[in-house]
Amino acid sequence: MRISLSKIYSLGLWGILSIPVLAKAWSPLNPSIVPNCARTQSASPDGCHWSDLIILMDTILDVFIWLSIPIATILFAWIGWTLIVEGNKSSAVSAARGRIVSLIKGMFFILASWLIVKLIVSVLAKPEYYQDFLN
Repeated sequence: MRISLSKIYSLGLWGILSIPVLAKAWSPLNPSIVPNCARTQSASPDGCHWSDLIILMDTILDVFIWLSIPIATILFAWIGWTLIVEGNKSSAVSAARGRIVSLIKGMFFILASWLIVKLIVSVLAKPEYYQDFLN
């Protein structure tokens, strides 16, 4: 099996660009995905609460956002490259346009879900807002 040099270069470039993203796949404000209450008993003697679950879901969504943006950038470059290389074929142009539209729709839904979760977290993760509801 013969692997072309361009495939090796593209895989190497992809690896070089993706490793820092995967290594830093956490929010800089909260360097841990898991809340403090789940890691040590001394952090919260009475265990985790509803707000910790909401914060965990928010942090997991942040990780997916951090990963989706570089992946979308790579996909935009790949779709653009195929559009340039096969630009004289009408079927290739329509396929590339369809892929770009799908990618934009996907990023819109990812960012819209992020916005919805951020709004929910800003209300539900504060104990003074939901203590009256639970009691």
